[in-house]
Amino acid sequence: IISHELRTPLTIIYSSIRLAYDVYKDEITPNMGKTLFRINQNCSRLLKLTNNILDISKAEAGFLTLNNSDFDIVYISETIVNSVNEYAVSRDIELIFDTNQEECSVKMDKDKYEKILLNLLSNAIKFTPEGKRILVSLDIEENIFYLSVKDSGVGIADDKISHIFDRFAQINSSLSRRAEGTGIGLALVKKLVELMDGKITVKSKLGKGTEFVIKLKKINAETNGSKSCVILAEDIKDRINIEFSDIN
Repeated sequence: IISHELRTPLTIIYSSIRLAYDVYKDEITPNMGKTLFRINQNCSRLLKLTNNILDISKAEAGFLTLNNSDFDIVYISETIVNSVNEYAVSRDIELIFDTNQEECSVKMDKDKYEKILLNLLSNAIKFTPEGKRILVSLDIEENIFYLSVKDSGVGIADDKISHIFDRFAQINSSLSRRAEGTGIGLALVKKLVELMDGKITVKSKLGKGTEFVIKLKKINAETNGSKSCVILAEDIKDRINIEFSDIN
């Protein structure tokens, strides 16, 4: 309830800022632009945090449901990766998308799949140094497919891997100033993957990088209950801006 109450004013603030950029852009001075940028960025951070808390709380309480639809998993994945690329380029990171099929129709919850991929990409970009690369790949089989997000970043120590899906876990605190966040993202990813009857695994070597691999069915079973209402923005650009708001 508190998360819902927080989201309402935050969404109004965020929408008002977007309106100012779109309608009054010619009237915005450089100093006003800097102020609006700070307001927009921190509003987006609060929206991301609130949305993640709301999603993970619903998942743990059993109130998060699947709203399946038919879509092309290759097209959606490539579109998201291409849209995120500007964040990677700004940090001198090469972001690559690869797939073993050019088209693949699936039936699953598109919104939750996008959340999973955006969370994994955000996490990978945060912990990948300049000059390195991130590889996103789809390996499509007859009834299932594998989504892999592999970075060449700082990696995770063997004794820490078992804790990366814990709520509020920040595995590498030495990077906290460079990679801000609460640690909710990966816990939410695991909950969403499990809700979609999938499996997530992680491979990592300290100093070499980390790879998250998600196994999902092409056709997902519906879940009972009312439709989820956790979508922050229908526009994928807005969702990406919110998801990557804590990347400096």
